[in-house]
Amino acid sequence: MEHHLSRETLNYANLVHTAAPTADESLDLIVPDAQPDILRIISAEPEIFVRSKDAENGKATVSGTVRVNIIYAPESGDGARKLAVEVPYSLSTSDANLTSASRVVARVGVDSADAVIVNPRKLTARVNVVGELRCFNDESVEVPTAEGLGDADDIETLPYSAELNLPTDVREKIFTVNDDVALPASNAPLSELLSSKATIAPEETKVVGSKLIFKGSAYTDLLYLTENGDTASAAVKSEFSQILELELADAESEFEVIPLVTASYVDPITGGDYAEKRVAIEIHAVGQVVAT
Repeated sequence: MEHHLSRETLNYANLVHTAAPTADESLDLIVPDAQPDILRIISAEPEIFVRSKDAENGKATVSGTVRVNIIYAPESGDGARKLAVEVPYSLSTSDANLTSASRVVARVGVDSADAVIVNPRKLTARVNVVGELRCFNDESVEVPTAEGLGDADDIETLPYSAELNLPTDVREKIFTVNDDVALPASNAPLSELLSSKATIAPEETKVVGSKLIFKGSAYTDLLYLTENGDTASAAVKSEFSQILELELADAESEFEVIPLVTASYVDPITGGDYAEKRVAIEIHAVGQVVAT
């Protein structure tokens, strides 16, 4: 007697390549004529942005810039001054399985950043960028099943069950966080912003129909000068909620949301009853979502 196994097709996102590339980058910077000479570097505060992310012809690349906010003491001795420089970087990895259809999920960060004085009118900003790249290809596989064999007298089936966890989808959502937030009540008013750094923190996911809702917080760390010329720091928080359309909605899936900041802007709000105590926040980001 002849029997045929039934088959089930599974569509999934196959993890074909992982890598942890690094990049050491540097860029020279000339002090503008309107600013005094450099006596010493106080700090170099980095903020990393991703500008592009793609794969093709056996290679995956993530590139962007690191904004380095350099705080220095001038030779005149009249308080801290700031300089800002955008240092470009590129992280790449190679694998024969990568094509233009591959989807790249990335994490990027700055391992170290500093500034070196070349002369009182020139310095060099240096950064070490680290990344984690995961590359997925859409694939399918046919899995034989025992459907219908239970009724066959001449076949014995040995039942065994196991949980199969596969990445089923990799998607992205571009979004912006806009907010007008107040400095903590205990903080002195802001006179001049020295540096800022935005961090996106996803905290909750939920499937509703064919949509994934992910929520979280955007944190912005500020370093600024007060009206007396003292330095002060503050951390402000904004909330966000985003909706992403899913091709295969499944409330039982697990969703990993990996954010990338592509740009951020902080502007002190002046005038009115809340002058120098509020800031306008604008953060541009990409939410990378891996469904399993």
